[in-house]
Amino acid sequence: MVVAVNEAVANAVVHGYEGGSEEARVWVGCKLDGERLWFTVADRGTGLRPRRDSPGLGLGFAIIAQLADDLELHEAAEGGVEIRLGFRLSE
Repeated sequence: MVVAVNEAVANAVVHGYEGGSEEARVWVGCKLDGERLWFTVADRGTGLRPRRDSPGLGLGFAIIAQLADDLELHEAAEGGVEIRLGFRLSE
């Protein structure tokens, strides 16, 4: 869980805010829903768009998808991205 949420936050800073700024904000929340723990990571950055100058390797979402049991990705109406990660607490 920690690695997946950390990767989502890092993606928001590096890609959504192109490295960060004083005004950049990333919101992280969690909610227990039955036998799943849900984390939401949201930013109001540039949204999902291709960048030729991207500093990353392009593996962030793949890593997150491998670690989370559920993954939802949305572009926010206000701009930016919201990612929801669900983790089963019992097998």
